[in-house]
Amino acid sequence: VENPEVASLGDLPNVELTGEVPFHELPAHLAEFDVGLIPFRVNELTRATNPIKLYEYFACGLPVVSSALPEVLQFGDLVYAGGDFAGQLSRAAAESDPLKESRRMEVARKESWDARAGTLRDLARDLLEKSRTR
Repeated sequence: VENPEVASLGDLPNVELTGEVPFHELPAHLAEFDVGLIPFRVNELTRATNPIKLYEYFACGLPVVSSALPEVLQFGDLVYAGGDFAGQLSRAAAESDPLKESRRMEVARKESWDARAGTLRDLARDLLEKSRTR
């Protein structure tokens, strides 16, 4: 953690700043989470960001509390975004809706790298077929 404000959170008894976690260890770490956080400052850069951690949290069915980023807001009631961050955190931690959990996991499946590669493959195949019929 490079930001001193964020680093100071490590002094709290209920906060652990682990640093970068290898991808293969993510499921074990996320299994310990109650809520996923995306506390980005909203600025020109973050408004154009599609945070990968959103899909990692969704893959585990976790409720997500985030800053009001366009790429997060598109998921409507599957996220707790904008407004009072602490209040959103309380609501997310209290969530007990198994349907939302399964909907999040379905979003993650559709947004996986395999799914995206399949979409690109299908588009390339369609373009090739169209070029052959001309």
